[in-house]
Amino acid sequence: MQNEIKSNISLIDEYESNMESLASAYKTVSEGGDLNSSTLNELIDKYPAIAQYINETGDLTLKNGEIIKKAYEEERNTLVKKLNEEKKSLETAELSNEAKNDAKERIQEINAQLRLYNSELTDIQETETNVGSTIDWSAVAGEVKELSSAYQTLNEGKQLDVDTMLNLIDKYPEVASKMAQEGELGKDQAEIFKELAEARKNEYIVNQQVALKNLEVSRQETEEIIKNLQAQIKMYMLKGQIAHMMNVLPQLAAKSVDLNNINDEIDKAKARINAIKNIDVSSYSKSSGGSGSNTDLNTVSNNNTALANELKQLEHK
Repeated sequence: MQNEIKSNISLIDEYESNMESLASAYKTVSEGGDLNSSTLNELIDKYPAIAQYINETGDLTLKNGEIIKKAYEEERNTLVKKLNEEKKSLETAELSNEAKNDAKERIQEINAQLRLYNSELTDIQETETNVGSTIDWSAVAGEVKELSSAYQTLNEGKQLDVDTMLNLIDKYPEVASKMAQEGELGKDQAEIFKELAEARKNEYIVNQQVALKNLEVSRQETEEIIKNLQAQIKMYMLKGQIAHMMNVLPQLAAKSVDLNNINDEIDKAKARINAIKNIDVSSYSKSSGGSGSNTDLNTVSNNNTALANELKQLEHK
């Protein structure tokens, strides 16, 4: 099972890499730039529709990027299809207990990826700037803490207070459904909160991993520009063309600042990924009061039953 999952992850990584390359190429031509020969050859080799368009028209802007955009959308649709196929395969496979745990973790990752790639965040015009920066760390940490606290409270045999329970039901349809089906939110239902917390963690990790890949592409491009500018400066110095050299120096300084900023963002993305990975839902500290607070068990048990009955009635309306 692990080998199959690794193989599928490698395939998904390949599609993501293709999308990043297409997004970078689109950005270049849509801003009036020219694609270098290496990028053009790569696009021609990978995408028959692009090769056909260039052969027929000779238009190296690829219709101001529209042909690239179409290839990008096809790549994204294929990626989403592959993710859904893998998810269905994992959900229907007969697995050992150990393999079930691996499959469960992978399904959580797939769900996070599907939420990302089915959203407008992965529109080709947004890929390089917005993906990875739209999910707020503090909001995710707050959600994970809230869900972890609820899980710990119930798993310890305690009960959630009514305000906390209603808040969780309003925020998470899965919690409302669980209560409607089973009639209460007690120790036996604690696992739903752990699963939701892990799902939020995975969603954020996927988001930051996409951001990291985009940043690394930007770093490579910026480093290449810096090398070219340095080569120009060296050439102008050898030829004694000081005025030309002085014109290039501000560009080099600006790109050096860009590179430092990109490196800072890469470090931050890696730190965020490590931070969220290291959160243990079973031991993540509870806030005082909040989800961890509990009240008289008989009172809460009665409230549980009343809420469950109300939810069941709403489902049948």
